[in-house]
Amino acid sequence: AVLSREVVHAADVFAEDWPGEEVKGLAQHEGWRACAAAPMLREGRALGAIVVSRSPPTAFSEKEIALLKTFADQAVIAIENTRLFNETKEALERQTATAEILKVISSSPTDVQPVFDAIVQSAMRLAAPWNAAIGMRAGDQFAMRAAASPRKLIPEEVSKLFPIPFDPVTIGYTRAIAEHRVIEIADSQASEVSDIERRIAHAGRYHSAVYVPLVREGEGIGTIVLTHPEPGVRLTEKQLALTQVFADQAVIAIENVRLFNETKEALERQTATAKILKAISDSPTDTQPVLDAIAATAQTLFDGSTAGIALRRGDSIELVATAGMDDTHLRALRDSFPRPIDLDSFVNQIVVGGVTVHYPDVTAPGVPSYTRSTALAAGVGAVLGVPLLREGKSIGGIMMARSYAGAFAEKEIDLMRTFADQAVIAIENVRLLTCASLMRRKRRSSSRRQPQKFCA
Repeated sequence: AVLSREVVHAADVFAEDWPGEEVKGLAQHEGWRACAAAPMLREGRALGAIVVSRSPPTAFSEKEIALLKTFADQAVIAIENTRLFNETKEALERQTATAEILKVISSSPTDVQPVFDAIVQSAMRLAAPWNAAIGMRAGDQFAMRAAASPRKLIPEEVSKLFPIPFDPVTIGYTRAIAEHRVIEIADSQASEVSDIERRIAHAGRYHSAVYVPLVREGEGIGTIVLTHPEPGVRLTEKQLALTQVFADQAVIAIENVRLFNETKEALERQTATAKILKAISDSPTDTQPVLDAIAATAQTLFDGSTAGIALRRGDSIELVATAGMDDTHLRALRDSFPRPIDLDSFVNQIVVGGVTVHYPDVTAPGVPSYTRSTALAAGVGAVLGVPLLREGKSIGGIMMARSYAGAFAEKEIDLMRTFADQAVIAIENVRLLTCASLMRRKRRSSSRRQPQKFCA
């Protein structure tokens, strides 16, 4: 019936040639002689058949055959209804999941973590019993950022294994990032799987794994991974397609946060420079308010930092402004000033040498011993200094210090140079106004040549 897509019937299976031995054996075992089968057809394709049988060896009537066909049609309608219902339900679940994630994206423009959490929860729920996780590349390492399991348990042994090295060849997590494609592992305990991946899989109690890359502007930045406790299990096409949608949403969230933060930082920088320019205009005869404003603004914009400004005066260097220091460190710093210009220190390199100095780690080789010892005593891990240059000559410097080791970003260094330029403008303005005032006084009491010589 299925192969021919037509009704097949026999008044007596033992009296006809076409029924095979299997049919006859079944009839004898169950005690029937007559049978009929009607195919269940959907769009010309047979999904199955309805079979009826009875003990008397009598033919089925046309009405009975017609009724059997009706039952077959009704069965197809039921199957189709169920299929459409399930497809609609699955589509609605997918749409609901993606809508929920988009809602989280819109409500979390400054933090991508809630989006990661929502994605792994949705992926886990729609692909259960699969586990779901998201990891991101961080330089030469790969760090896990979020995970979810239908067993309500993410073993601590897994989190202890991360971060892992960024290996673009032998680890599924990072291969997906490097190759910009989906990576599947049928059995994480197979001999060809890397040792570190086997350890992670053993700790996470899974065998099958699917890694879907997060790709932004042609660059792999992270991975969504789905894992299953049994070996050889694969995601369905729909599940894989949905996971790729989640990956795209994760990239959107990351990009939104990046753009938001860049815009916010640009606005903060513009606001900061505007405040300092206002301080310059409000204090034309005194540099101290400007220098204090620069130190305070720099300390505010540079996370976890302290700020100081020093000026060269004759044969010594004086500390003129600070921000962000506690009383103990501030007293210790002030006690070290004024200091001679020949001292081998971080401040002197900037003020006397007239160069930008950046030590991301004060304990690294090449850091002057005086700088290292004073930094460690003050609990400082990284320092940055930018000179105040007037007509190519250094007159002072702005210094930043952080309690932890780590490089200052290029945009932070550029902002420091902007502050240095503003400090020089303020100092030059005061110098010129003071000179002009003195010249006027001299003109009242001396010849015209004396004020010119004085100002020179």
